[in-house]
Amino acid sequence: MLPNCQLSCHNCKTDSNKPATRTSLCGTGNERNCCDKDPSCAQWASNGECSRNPEWMLSNCQLSCHNCKTDSNKPATRTSLCGTGKESNCCDKDRSCAQWASYGECDKNPKFMLSKCKLSCNACRTTFPKPRAQTCRNNGMTDEVRKKFLDMHNNYRSMVAKGEAKDGAGGYAPRAARMKKMVCLMSLSNARVN
Repeated sequence: MLPNCQLSCHNCKTDSNKPATRTSLCGTGNERNCCDKDPSCAQWASNGECSRNPEWMLSNCQLSCHNCKTDSNKPATRTSLCGTGKESNCCDKDRSCAQWASYGECDKNPKFMLSKCKLSCNACRTTFPKPRAQTCRNNGMTDEVRKKFLDMHNNYRSMVAKGEAKDGAGGYAPRAARMKKMVCLMSLSNARVN
């Protein structure tokens, strides 16, 4: 690992065989302006801190967390981080998104992941499933019986709200001032949805 990953492992040596200066914490090419602000960033990143502590890590360990900007200060474009077909506009903003998603980060850290890793978290729905049709069944309750049931419920609701309803032990049930009033829309209850 050390011979092949000297920058990430902080094992870069200068010509004088002394440890490299802080500039060794910066990338090359399009990422030459991308630097880690702490020599421990690579280790922290390998331990998963980029996803566990993104607010600090992504700004202080940009190189190790692969959160670099190009020289034009725009996010680097990587077409491989975007979906295809209807999801061609759905992209991950970090090349580690797929890996983070495989570790369950979409559920563990949704605020960060759903903003940076939409493709990997399947958060770019272009179409939504149609709701399944439900059929209202006639349970044999007539309109008269339904009205009586609703009146009884709403009367009891009023008693509970005022603290006048008795509980099963003979005492008074606690007040429930925000108990919802039940209503029935006859047009919906009698309709059949196909």
